[in-house]
Amino acid sequence: KTYKLDESGNVAQHTSANMSQGTATVRSFNTVHELAEILAGLNTNQAMSWGVVKDIHPGQSVTVLSKAKYDDQGRPKNAIARTKDFFNWGENGGVMMLDFDFKDVAMSQDEIIQRLYSIMPELQESAFIWWCSSSSYIYNGDTQHSGLKGQRIYILVKDASDIERAGKVLFERLWLAGHGHFEISKAGSLLTRSIIDSSVWQPNRLDFISGANCIAPMQQKRPEPDIHDGAHLDTAIVLKDLTAAEQAQVAALKEKAKA
Repeated sequence: KTYKLDESGNVAQHTSANMSQGTATVRSFNTVHELAEILAGLNTNQAMSWGVVKDIHPGQSVTVLSKAKYDDQGRPKNAIARTKDFFNWGENGGVMMLDFDFKDVAMSQDEIIQRLYSIMPELQESAFIWWCSSSSYIYNGDTQHSGLKGQRIYILVKDASDIERAGKVLFERLWLAGHGHFEISKAGSLLTRSIIDSSVWQPNRLDFISGANCIAPMQQKRPEPDIHDGAHLDTAIVLKDLTAAEQAQVAALKEKAKA
């Protein structure tokens, strides 16, 4: 996101959330503190993906193209496309990213974490990072333009290959706990929503967490990543599939919300 003042002195925001060509570098880390350093060190032209590039080892890099550009260039052997054909979750530990995006008033950091603790008590003993989004804490000089908005939580998990399943289970368990609702799209269809985004768990998806590109006098004053030490979360144990009874309960909650 870019923030600047227009000719009338009003704050103008421009969002460019795409990638047509770049370089993918596989990074490794041992602790949640090292992960926080990686996040805090990102430039505004960098993003994370929480999967890994197949056959590329930590420290190695490769040219990555959009699928359209990759096909247009004849699928070059020295590049990859940003698709699941070239990315996977890997066979070891990884990062389960939770994206909290609020249209109106944002929940506080403590509210978010306490709601997760109520569903996953084991998270209290796990390693994770809380950080606010690139649209948070934007200032025009000393005047605040936006406060806390979107937020992320990055959980270190034992088995990255379980992230997609576990994420879907967490989304449904949030519905069970009363944190589900529907939004109506511009086309008039019903969109299933909760306090987390259910569309982020693909290994090739980009996470634009680097911060905003602020053109003076605009500036961003978001805090450093908040680090919680602990063990790697075993999602297979902590986020078990819903039982048949729980699935029926979620379905009933959704029907009520639709009405």
